[in-house]
Amino acid sequence: MTPTDGIAYASLIGFLLGTVVALHGWTNRSAAPVITGLLLAVPAGVLSLVLLP
Repeated sequence: MTPTDGIAYASLIGFLLGTVVALHGWTNRSAAPVITGLLLAVPAGVLSLVLLP
């Protein structure tokens, strides 16, 4: 496992965590968790898509 793989998998975990936070905010009709979750999930998801083969 290379350092790039570690970053990619950590980004994937960040994407999943951000998605859970955003969905939690969406179900509770609260804007702050949705925005926070999206701010975490979108860059992490893009990074994991770029780094994973």
